[in-house]
This record gives sequence, structure tokens and C-alpha cells, in this order.
Amino acid sequence: MNQRQRLPFSALLLAGGKSTRMGRDKALIDAGGITLWRRQLSILQALKPAHVFVSAALRVQLSDRNVSPVDDLTPGAGPLAGIAAGLRNSVTPLLVVLAVDLPRMSAVFLTELLARADRDRGVVPRVQTHLEPLAAVYPTGSLPRAGHCLEQGVLKVQTFAELAIADGMMDVYPVAPGQEPLFFNLNTPFDLATFEGTAVP
Repeated sequence: MNQRQRLPFSALLLAGGKSTRMGRDKALIDAGGITLWRRQLSILQALKPAHVFVSAALRVQLSDRNVSPVDDLTPGAGPLAGIAAGLRNSVTPLLVVLAVDLPRMSAVFLTELLARADRDRGVVPRVQTHLEPLAAVYPTGSLPRAGHCLEQGVLKVQTFAELAIADGMMDVYPVAPGQEPLFFNLNTPFDLATFEGTAVP
């Protein structure tokens, strides 16, 4: 294990979306006998973070004392507001972020990202030409950039990640073709039907 892998980090589960296209709360969807939010939370806990924050529309039952809810930095501003809240509350140099609607994401992949992060530099995956900032590692030093984006009404997490890259605070991790299925996203009932037709990894 190298020095980068030993850096302390926190984790954030993003589960506060409105799920408009899905028509129901994605966090409560069954994924192989377990709700999505519990599945994703277990993945983050498997990484052994110093603390886990949960940004959720529903105040789900959080019995683990090492897991706590967090309110968006700017209510109604989408996932970037949740990321900003996680960065603000984290007392570690790094924050692993995972969205609730990535049901094929794995702890192995997130561990790989952490191994490539440094104290002042996070890592964001890129699938072909598309950044995937909702399964990424952010340095807590990127909080001012996130706050500035929110103040300016720039709410796209991809834009925030692009700016953090330009600031030298994030590196890009090119996702291998075999890893691309990890980024299957549940947005619509069709996506859910597709997912339910396959086994949960």
C-alpha cells in the first residue's frame, strides 16, 4: 500500500435528487433485495472512510454513528450543493462522492480512484469524452470553487469538475472499456427495466 492509499478520506452518498424522470424516489428502488441507498452506503463503508455523509431528500434511518445526514449548502441546487456540503463538513483532505443511481458501481473501482488521488488533488473518471463527477474523489480544497459555482448559479457538476481540473485540483482517470458498465445510470423506468433484467454485480 503506497502513501496515497493511506491518506484519510471521508465519503458522501448523494441521494437527494427529485427523481422526476423516474417518477419515484430512486434511493428506495430495490436492487437485488436491498434498497439502492443502502447498497451504495455499504459500498462507501467498505472503503473504510473516516466518516460517511448522506445527502438525502428522505431522512433515512442511519444507525451507524459514523454516518450522518448533511444538508445541501444551497437548497434546491442539485448534486453540486450536496458535494459542497460534504466538502464543508469533511475534516479529511479527500472526499469520495457516490451517487445513489449508479447501481453497478463497485468498491474496487472507488479504491482505484483513491489510490490515484493525492492530498491536494482528486480524481474524476472520464468515460470516452464524458466526465463522471458523481463517482469521484474531491480534495476538500475545492470547496471554494464549488461555493463560487453555486453563487454564480453554475450548478452542473461536470462544469465544477472541469474548473477543478483547470485549477490543478483534479486529475482525470480514463475509464477502460471493461469498466464502462460501472457507470450505468438509473434515470428512467426504461433504465430500471434494463437494470432489473440483469444480475446485480
